[in-house]
Amino acid sequence: MADVVESKIRSALTSALARWRIFNLSLAAKCRLLFGLAVLLIIAVALSMPWYRMEQLVEDQHSKQAQAIADAFLIFDVHRKYTGLAPSQLRYYFSEQQQQGYPRPRLIKLTGKPSEQPQEGDKFTQNAIKLFRDDPSVQRVWRTERTPEGRKIVHYLQAVRVKPACLDCHQQVVPGEQYRLNELVGVISLALSADPTDQQLLWNRASIIAAVALATLCAIAVFYLITHWLVLAPIDQLKQAAEQVSKGDLDVRVKVQTGDEFEDLAETFNQMLDNLAESHEKLEIINKSLDAKLGELSKVNVALNESNRVKSEFIANVSHELRTPLNSIIGFAELILNHPALKDDPKISRYANNILMSARTLLGIINELLDLAKIEAGKMELYIEKVALSDLCENLYNLIKPLADNKQLSFDLSIEEDLPIMDTDPGKLQQILYNLLSNAVKFTPEGGRVVLRAQAVHPEQIRISVSDTGPGIPPEQQEAIFEKFQQADGSIAREYGGTGLGLAIAKELTIILGGTITVASKPGEGATFSITLPISTKKS
Repeated sequence: MADVVESKIRSALTSALARWRIFNLSLAAKCRLLFGLAVLLIIAVALSMPWYRMEQLVEDQHSKQAQAIADAFLIFDVHRKYTGLAPSQLRYYFSEQQQQGYPRPRLIKLTGKPSEQPQEGDKFTQNAIKLFRDDPSVQRVWRTERTPEGRKIVHYLQAVRVKPACLDCHQQVVPGEQYRLNELVGVISLALSADPTDQQLLWNRASIIAAVALATLCAIAVFYLITHWLVLAPIDQLKQAAEQVSKGDLDVRVKVQTGDEFEDLAETFNQMLDNLAESHEKLEIINKSLDAKLGELSKVNVALNESNRVKSEFIANVSHELRTPLNSIIGFAELILNHPALKDDPKISRYANNILMSARTLLGIINELLDLAKIEAGKMELYIEKVALSDLCENLYNLIKPLADNKQLSFDLSIEEDLPIMDTDPGKLQQILYNLLSNAVKFTPEGGRVVLRAQAVHPEQIRISVSDTGPGIPPEQQEAIFEKFQQADGSIAREYGGTGLGLAIAKELTIILGGTITVASKPGEGATFSITLPISTKKS
């Protein structure tokens, strides 16, 4: 329950603060407004009791004044024949001015049985008489009402009951009159004007309101002077200094001499500015040094780009120049192997076969270098055609199957049915898959297994994967194998050979075709290389 209440209070405060931000008031305005409201509230609460007490005194004054008039009327008018007092003796109770201003009461006699008495007065009078009869402890009632002319009057009713002194007096003066103790024998009715007291009440209310306003204004004025000298002026200096610092002026300083926390804050602010200026100077020196280094690096970068361009051109030119004699060597080696007079000589055949294999290996390296040079130079062109992936994979299977059989490897082909026709470069795709399959065959030991899979993974994407049961690739080397001239480790490179360009070229060609290449492998558990390609490759 407490958590719910706390949450509601926090929510109310948050919404109140959010509404407060709408006014966008300054700190000084907020402080003055809040203090003014607080002072007004405190003074209003403090004066609410006098206000209430004043209202009660005015009401009591009406009652006491009406009671005095009714008592005087009862003594000097109703009991005149019993007391022998003359109306002139009213001066002992009221002055002549008061006698002239007071209204004359009237007596409603209630002798005999209630059923035989006339129904006197209005509804209020009848209810009061009934109340007097039912409850002997009630002596008087009154209410404030308006006359048809708009005057405000106090309608006062006072019960006349038989007291012990009344019994003695009436038996002596008027023998034969029979009364009972506390018997209701009459009601004095009086209509007293309340206009003068209402005017005084209005003046009193106006005085209280004026006092509240004056006290509030004085408190706000005093609070304004105190907060301006002790709080707002130092804050304003700090604000102006902060604005100048935000504009880049680090030479500004704050001078606050109040001997309190604001002075400590100003000194801390100035110290911060000193440290900031010192750091700024050091930063400028470092920036100048960095600019100089950047200029040097730019020159070095230009030189490196030029060297890379020259290297690419050199590789392309050398590769092109080497391919012609290599093709000649391969051709002559094939002629020697197929010459009727020489093919029966095992020694010459072995030599010619070694020449042919070495030449083809060297030609493959040269082709890889040439492809790499084209990719780096941005001259690799795409030839988009309609490709049936199942046919392409079967051709690769037939091409790689003899190599797998030579190593006694199990080579499987798994093609998902109803694969969509792809719009891609078949030559580039075949080169990628050939590199992956030749690596799988090369690194898988005898008796192992190689699998080529193709499946649709998305309405717009095809995934082709090559899995093997070779030595696997450690996780820390799985990114490096896609770099140029990189292999899993030195021992594998020495055992199986190779330049480390196959996977780098496969990655670059996959990117050119708009796809991605990934590897999943653990040491000793083989590796799976996967390429994900869009069904439709767009020329860039």
